[in-house]
Amino acid sequence: MAKPGASPAVRLKQDHRTLRNSGQLRRDQKTSNWQRRYAIRAGCEATVSETVHAHGLRHCRYRGLAKTHVQHVLTAAGTNIIRLSECFPPGTTPDSPPRPPTHFQRLCQGLTA
Repeated sequence: MAKPGASPAVRLKQDHRTLRNSGQLRRDQKTSNWQRRYAIRAGCEATVSETVHAHGLRHCRYRGLAKTHVQHVLTAAGTNIIRLSECFPPGTTPDSPPRPPTHFQRLCQGLTA
């Protein structure tokens, strides 16, 4: 017999299907508020993807929470150094168009200006 607390999950799934079928989710995605909130998430997802694929963050070299934390902090610092190395001094232009600057790069450029 199902527990009384288990029924909201079923209702939520049904509510989600109802929203999906009615097209409400797609309409919500077209609003500027939703797109603004999702842009933040997309930036975070891109950063996580970069650290996992380019710097091997998915597999930790060490055991223990403290050592794992140190690896994550150093990997993040290394990622930021690589991103900063792609910045060009003021007045110079790159040979090819660069990718859009990240929030961290814009912050650093604001500090040096």
